[in-house]
Amino acid sequence: RKGIYISVLCLLWAVLLLGPTAGKAAAGSISDAQQEKEALENQLEEAQELIDSLSDSKEDMEANVQQLDEKLTEISEEITALELKLDQKESMITDTREALAEARADVKSQYESMKVRIRFIYENSSVSYLETLLSAGSFGEMLKRVEYIRQLSEYDRNMLEKFKNTVNEV
Repeated sequence: RKGIYISVLCLLWAVLLLGPTAGKAAAGSISDAQQEKEALENQLEEAQELIDSLSDSKEDMEANVQQLDEKLTEISEEITALELKLDQKESMITDTREALAEARADVKSQYESMKVRIRFIYENSSVSYLETLLSAGSFGEMLKRVEYIRQLSEYDRNMLEKFKNTVNEV
């Protein structure tokens, strides 16, 4: 019995000694759990704020992307319009080059014709207009020669004027 009594006393003594410590441990773990709960709630709030911030940033980025898409579309349309204008200008340049080549050919042809005409006038200058008129056998023939000389002079003036215009055009 004594052994049982001693065992019970030891057990009682252990309970008395460990009781307050066990209570403190239980109270400490509740306090620790409370602090951990508050820390987790703070982390949850921070995470929610971060999510809200990222959501706002995402919306801003989507708006920026939309604006950039619109600008890209505008720029693309401007490039298309400029390419069309460039094609038109290149076509005009080609047409102008062809017209220039034709005009140069005309100048050369007219120059050659004028050289022949001037050579003819120079080689046949021994017969003057006055001699041609005076050698007419009748007044009617003289009038015909006057008209012929006038037409030749007018032709020569027109050819010279046409040549000058073609040179100016080139």
